Amino acid sequence: LIHFYKRVIVILLNLHFFTITSKMPKGGKEVSNTGTNSQGSNYKAYTDGGYTYDHPSGSHYYNTGRGHGFYTSGPNGSQASGGVPYETHYNYNQGYSRTYYKKY
Repeated sequence: LIHFYKRVIVILLNLHFFTITSKMPKGGKEVSNTGTNSQGSNYKAYTDGGYTYDHPSGSHYYNTGRGHGFYTSGPNGSQASGGVPYETHYNYNQGYSRTYYKKY
């Protein structure tokens, strides 16, 4: 999580506005494992290599297992975002990420 917040500070240069939409896996995914990690996040792993994390703060992370990740902050954003909710798309295949902030 600390690594993520460091990346958010760098990503703040790419300001865009958006309407938050949840990037959830659609039907047809077979769950291979579920549980709760040491930070209190519930996780679900899928047989295709994808996984999700849901944190008690309301944040959510979904990794497709195919080189893309989607992070949605909780409703209060983060300290780095000034409390503004945001979503980050990570393209691990091409080595970039984009962050979009909720427009009020």
